[in-house]
Amino acid sequence: MKQGFFKRNQKKLLAIFSAGLMIAFALPSANSNSKNRDVVIGSIGKKEITNKDASEARAQWELLRTTFSVMQPERGVDGQTTEKPVPFLPLFFAGLLGNQQEGEAVAARLHANPELFYLLCREAEATGTVVSNDQIQDIMKNALLMDDNLGGYEERARDAVRSLLLVANASTRAANMVKVSRPFRDQNLATEQPISLNLVEFKAGDYLAAPPAWTEAEKAAKTKALYEQYKNYEPTTRPANDFSFGYKVPNQVRVQYIELPGEAIRKAVTDKITDVEVIKYFYKNIALYPAPLGNKPRPGVAATQPTALPALSKVFTQRPPTTAPSSNQSNYFAEYRDEVTKRLTDERIGNLTKDILVDLNAQMNKDYAEFKAAVSSGNPGPTTAATLPTDALAKAPQTSLGVTYDSYEYLRKLALQTQEKFGVLPITQQTPGLQTEAQLAAEPGISKATFEGTDLLSLYRQANNNFELAQQISQMISPWVNFPGYAAHFIAPLADDQVRNIGQLYRRLRILALFEPSPLLRGMPLEPNAIPSTFIFRAIAAMPAYPAPESEVQEKLLADARLAEAYQRAVKDATDFATAIPPRNPYLQAAAATAHKPLVTTGVFTRQNPSIENLKLPSGPATAIFANGAYLLLNNTSADRLHPLGLIELKPQASIFVAQINEIKPRWTSDTFPSAQLYTAMSLDRQLGSQLRQRWFAPDDIQARSHFVPTQSARDKGSKS
Repeated sequence: MKQGFFKRNQKKLLAIFSAGLMIAFALPSANSNSKNRDVVIGSIGKKEITNKDASEARAQWELLRTTFSVMQPERGVDGQTTEKPVPFLPLFFAGLLGNQQEGEAVAARLHANPELFYLLCREAEATGTVVSNDQIQDIMKNALLMDDNLGGYEERARDAVRSLLLVANASTRAANMVKVSRPFRDQNLATEQPISLNLVEFKAGDYLAAPPAWTEAEKAAKTKALYEQYKNYEPTTRPANDFSFGYKVPNQVRVQYIELPGEAIRKAVTDKITDVEVIKYFYKNIALYPAPLGNKPRPGVAATQPTALPALSKVFTQRPPTTAPSSNQSNYFAEYRDEVTKRLTDERIGNLTKDILVDLNAQMNKDYAEFKAAVSSGNPGPTTAATLPTDALAKAPQTSLGVTYDSYEYLRKLALQTQEKFGVLPITQQTPGLQTEAQLAAEPGISKATFEGTDLLSLYRQANNNFELAQQISQMISPWVNFPGYAAHFIAPLADDQVRNIGQLYRRLRILALFEPSPLLRGMPLEPNAIPSTFIFRAIAAMPAYPAPESEVQEKLLADARLAEAYQRAVKDATDFATAIPPRNPYLQAAAATAHKPLVTTGVFTRQNPSIENLKLPSGPATAIFANGAYLLLNNTSADRLHPLGLIELKPQASIFVAQINEIKPRWTSDTFPSAQLYTAMSLDRQLGSQLRQRWFAPDDIQARSHFVPTQSARDKGSKS
C-alpha cells in the first residue's frame, strides 16, 4: 500500500523535497542580500523602484539568456553544413526587428541594463497586451532548453517566455498603429514619377583660372582651417554631398599568401585518370546513368523489326551482372563516357582540394599556435602591435619545415611539402611593402578573392529563409568579404569599433592577429570553365590610418582651398542667374542663351533608377545625390512657375546646376491611381512601423515612455555599458 503511494506520487514528493532544500540553502543568501534588494535604482513619479521590484524580470531575462538557444546552420571550411546552438535572445530580437545587427544590439543593451526589461514588461501589462498560449508553445517547441536544476524549470521558462512575448507584442501593437497622412503619401507618390530636367551648369573649375589674391597670412589661415576640418578623413571616401577632401593616410598592411591553383589540381587529377577507372566508376554508379529503351538493331536487321527488350531482373533477388559488358552494353557506356569522365574528374578534384586544404590549415594553425605562444611570453599573443619587435621574433621556434614560422621561406617550404605529398605545387607571394586597400585591389590573382557563403543565396539560407534579413546582412558585410577590404581592416592593429562589431555579429569575418592564417578565400576563375584558386594569407605588418603631417600636404591644401573658394563663386553666380529668370518664363532656353551658357536636357529618370541620359556624372554617390536634389524641385511648384526651378548642388563634381523640371510622366492612370495610393500607403506604414519598433527599445525612449528616472549610480552604470 505504502509502496503504491510513493510510486504514484514520486514526482510530487521529489519536487517538495527539492523545494525544501532550495529554501534551506537560499535563506542565508537571501538574508545577506536583503540590503541589495532594497537598493533604489530609480523612480517613476513619486514611487521609488528598488532591486526587489525588478528582481523577477531580471531573473526571467537571465533564464532566457543562459538556458535558451536555437540550432542554426553553419557552413564549415570543408563546405559541409552543420548545425550548432546559438543564443536565443539576439535571434529573437533580430527576427522581431528584421535586422540582425539591431537585434544583437537590443539584446546587449537589455542585458547591460536589466531594469529596462522590467520597465518594458510593466509597460506591456499596463497597456493590456496579451499573449496567446500558441505563441508561448511555439517558442518552447523550437528552442533548445537547458534545465538550470533550480526546480520548477518548465513553469519558470513559460513565465519568462510570456514576459518576453508581452514586450514583443507591445512593440508590434505600437508599430501597427502607425498610419501615414495623406499629404505624406502623396508627396512620396510624386517622387515615384519619372522626370526629366533642363540644366545650366556652373563649374567651380571655370573659376580657377583667376585665383583669389590671398596674402600669405590668408593662405596660411585657410589651409590650416581646411586641414583641421578634413585631417581625419580619407580622400574620396565620403558618401555625403561634400568635396572629397581628406588628408588621412589609409590603413596599410603587408601580406604574404599561398595560392592553391585550381587548374594545377585539375591537371594532377586528369593525368592519373585511366579508361579502366572511368569504366569502374560507371558501373559503380550505374543508377545515375539510365539505359536507353531497347537495343539498337544489329547490322543487317530490318529497322522495322522490333528490338529485343532486356531481361528484367527479379527485384532484390538478382545482382547486376559482374561479367564483362557485352558489345551492346559497351555502346551504352560510350554514350555516357564524357559525362562519367567529367563527374569522376570533378569528384577527385573536390577530394584532392579538400585534402590539400585540410593539410595546409592543420600545418599552419599548429605552427602559428607554437609561434604565438613563444613570442607572446605569456601575454595574450600578437594582437595590436603594428609590427612584432625583433626581440620577440627572435624567440620563434624552428618548425618541422626547418625554418621559423614568421619567415617567407616557411611558405615556400610548405608549398614544396605539399607538392611532395599531393603532386600539386602551390604558389607563394608577398607584397613588396605596406599597401593600402586600393593597392591591394591591384594585386594580381588574390585581389578578386572572396569568402564563400557570403553571396545573397547563402545568406538567405543562413537567415532561415528571411530574404529581408539576408539583404541587410549582405549590405552590412559586402565591403569586407573581398580580400582587399578584409585585409585592410580586419587585422588587429587596423580594426576600429565598427569592424570589431561586425566581427562579433558575423563570426566568419574574424579579426586576425599578425601572422595568423586567414580563413579560406576563393578567387575568381579567369575563364568560364576554369577552376578558381584558393588562398590563405597572413599579415606580417600593419600601419593604422593616420593624418598626414600638414607640412607634407601643403600643396594639396592650397589647391583644395582654391577649389572651395571657386565653388562659392559658382554658387553665387548660379543663384543670381536663377533669381533673374522671370516667374512667368517657363523654360531656361532664353536665360541660358543670354548668359551664353549651354543648356542640357536630360533623359527621363527616377530616383530608384537614376540612369541619366545626356549628363555625365562621377562614379560613386554623385548620381543618387543629383537625383535626390532633382526630386526636391517638386516642392518649388507655385502658381507663378508651373515648371519648378531651383538649384542642385553637386560637390563631388564641384558643380552647381540651375535646374528646371522639363517633363513629368505619371506611372499611373486615373484607373490605377487608387491602387497606387494604397500600395504607397502600405509601404510607408511598414517602413515607419519598422523604424518605430527599432526606437521602441532605445533606453532613452523606454525611460521617457515609463517616466522612469534612474538614480545617479544607475545612470553611471548605464553610461559605462
